[in-house]
Amino acid sequence: MKTRHTFRLFTTVLPLAVACVLAACSGGSQPPPPEGAGPAAPATTAAASGPVAVQPIAFTPDPKAGIFTQCNIESLDHAAFQASPVEVALTMPHSVAGWVAEPHATHPVYWLRLEDKAQGRYFQVPLVPSIKRVDVFTAQGASTPLASGFELTLPDHVVPAGHYHTYLAAVDGDTTSLCDNGRFFDFK
Repeated sequence: MKTRHTFRLFTTVLPLAVACVLAACSGGSQPPPPEGAGPAAPATTAAASGPVAVQPIAFTPDPKAGIFTQCNIESLDHAAFQASPVEVALTMPHSVAGWVAEPHATHPVYWLRLEDKAQGRYFQVPLVPSIKRVDVFTAQGASTPLASGFELTLPDHVVPAGHYHTYLAAVDGDTTSLCDNGRFFDFK
């Protein structure tokens, strides 16, 4: 009886241990957040199972930021933007999707940024373009990777109520570039 119990425990614990080791080994290293970004936040990827919810972190705007134009924040909660600003309820999670590519960056780290300049509140959420976008690749050409799409979930109550200018940032070493297609969220 003891042998059967030991075998059952071994066959249950061993796969879990292997999975933990593999997860730790394949996790890779996360690039450091840009200066003034606060503590590192977990990266998010949009896989077949759907977007991963991530918490925003505070950042300090960089007055020397450059500009890039290959991006689009396309939808909120799977609905295309029709007007700006878009009202966003604080009491529920929200899905944000689009695509981004900074062709002049060597190793960009991408962020969805939310700025409420009137209240001096600046938040950002890391994102990893991981969704294949044939339409974007075809339209933009070889300077845009096929996997340029992203989708992430903002959990409920993640930012204070306010009027937020929402855009994308690419941080490559000491260089920050912004891509803005005029999106505004009113969190209420």
